[in-house]
Parts: sequence; structure tokens; C-alpha cells
Amino acid sequence: ACGSRGRDETTRARREGSGEMFQELVRFVERRNELVVVTGAGISTESGIPDYRGPQGAYSTGFKPVMHQKFVSCERTRKRYWGRSMVGWEKFARCRPNRAHLALSQLESMGKVSGIVTQNVDRLHHLAGSKRVLELHGTTHEVVCLNCTYRTTRKEFQEELERLNPASGVCGAAGGRPP
Repeated sequence: ACGSRGRDETTRARREGSGEMFQELVRFVERRNELVVVTGAGISTESGIPDYRGPQGAYSTGFKPVMHQKFVSCERTRKRYWGRSMVGWEKFARCRPNRAHLALSQLESMGKVSGIVTQNVDRLHHLAGSKRVLELHGTTHEVVCLNCTYRTTRKEFQEELERLNPASGVCGAAGGRPP
């Protein structure tokens, strides 16, 4: 086909360039100990979690973040937030660490990585086995009452949400559709 040879050469050059960059990264890590790694949404996309501003991300599909002040001051906003969260939690909770999460965990166990700083709230670094993780934006896996500071797991809170909202369709109870 016309122009396909040029595309093939460009693809091959990119692949070779990526291989060279990867080897450079390997050499960098081999020469150092106690690296701190900073991660963001890109590390979890392979696990099925869209990056927030990517083509399939919540922001790009029309959902805007709930701002803290609006959440704490408006009951309607909190209900909307927890309603959306209840519906989306099951898919989110099923996501598993990918090769990048597992590699960082292995580097940590080898003493190459002394800590991970992440913007992600998905806990996939923890699930991969990393021990020293700082979650800049917190996590979706714990829920804290803003009035009394009672804490529970997100899994337990999900069960309570489904019990209180049987017609939501999330569970099979009281007219909801089976999962």
C-alpha cells in the first residue's frame, strides 16, 4: 500500500527508541538504591482504570469532580456523590495491579525503591505488595465520617449503601436487577 513502508519504518524506529530508553532506565536503576518513584493515573490505565482526563476518563465524559467544600456543605451533593460511587464501585474494586505495579513492588523488595508517592486512589500499589506508599489524594478504600471520624472499609460501606438502596439495581434485592 502507498506509504505503508514509511509507517512501518517509523513504527520500528519508535519501538527501537523505546527499547533504548528502557535499557537506559534499567542502567539508571541498577546504579542506584533508595529511589523514590512518583506515579499518576497512567500507571493504572492498563489495569482498567481510565485516567481522569483521558478519552474515557470521568472528566472527559462530562463528570466534573465534587469539590470538598461543596461535598461538606450540601447534602444533595453528598447523595449524588455516593449514588454515583455506589454504582461504579464494583467495577473499580475488581481492578488488579498490572506489570508496572508488580515491578515497582519487586524493586522495593530488592531495596531499589524506598517509597512510592502516588496521586492514585486505587490502592493497586498496595495490592501489588508495595509497603511504603504515600497516597497524595487519599484512597477510595476507606470511608471516614466527617462528623465523628468513624472509619470503615469501602467494601463494608458499599454493603451498607446497597442495603439502604435496594432498588438501585446494584444488588439483586427488592426489585434490583441481578449483577
